[in-house]
Amino acid sequence: MDIWEKLYEEAKRGYNPSLCLSLIYANYVVAAIEAEDGQIFTGYCFEATSGVFHLCAERSAAFNMYQQSGQTAIKCIIAFCDKAPYGEGSGTPCGACREFLLQLSEKSKQTEFMVDYDKRETITLGELMPLW
Repeated sequence: MDIWEKLYEEAKRGYNPSLCLSLIYANYVVAAIEAEDGQIFTGYCFEATSGVFHLCAERSAAFNMYQQSGQTAIKCIIAFCDKAPYGEGSGTPCGACREFLLQLSEKSKQTEFMVDYDKRETITLGELMPLW
């Protein structure tokens, strides 16, 4: 089992779309990250329609990593809704996540994102944000 399969299986366990209240939903997007030391951390989205509170799965996983281990460097990330990333832009983080992750560690430009699970195609954060 390669790291991507491990990350996929860990994240998939958290996929449980739910409506918390009439305007707040959670678990529609899940993520798993491999920290610099090899530990795996997961997270899921928690979103309110007002836009005041919106926490993506990638940032949630990064927060969990830092809270539980004090680490800031991430080797790789997989994020998805109901199926693994399949190309066509799936699996890439939103702008807020890109910005946050770049600020999290000097090593972040090397962080890999899974963009096509079947083909094992990845892209680095540095490639996504070349002029940051």
